[in-house]
Amino acid sequence: MTRQFANTTFSGKATAALALTAVIGLSGCTEHSMADLKQYVQERRQAHAGFVEPLPEFELSLGFTYSANDIRDPFVRPVRYAVDADNELGGANAPDFSRAREPLENYSLDALAMVGELTQSENRWGLVRDTEGVIHRVKPGNYAGKNYGRILAVRDTHIAIEETVRDGAGNWITREAQLTLGEE
Repeated sequence: MTRQFANTTFSGKATAALALTAVIGLSGCTEHSMADLKQYVQERRQAHAGFVEPLPEFELSLGFTYSANDIRDPFVRPVRYAVDADNELGGANAPDFSRAREPLENYSLDALAMVGELTQSENRWGLVRDTEGVIHRVKPGNYAGKNYGRILAVRDTHIAIEETVRDGAGNWITREAQLTLGEE
């Protein structure tokens, strides 16, 4: 009797020898020969036994009861920073809210760039580019920037501006700013 497996022909004796070899090879894997392996695994498990520290205990804090009788209300401005009544809407340094706003007042000063200067007779004009690329001609007395910036002077290298802003106490103050030629 011959059998054919994957283009290989085995006789009955060869098949029996192959089966006998497999049985002998597998008989070596008994419970007795795996004792050292089981001991090694048990040692490794004991060596790696982890320990997790318990969570720390926290003290419970008592709530704070706010009493407005002896502590200042945090939502009311302190007396020393109170806004002057006549400076609330107007005051000495307040901008003129009744005047018509100019086109360059729609942009913050950092969005504007001085691109040149033009002199015509005795008049000196500054050339300012806005974010859309439009060039505007300005002179002293014009306004630019969102902080009520009034143009004081046009120079060769910069345009001097005086802005009117509120300080932390709500009062109107003036500060100097400028647009420099070539800065964007």
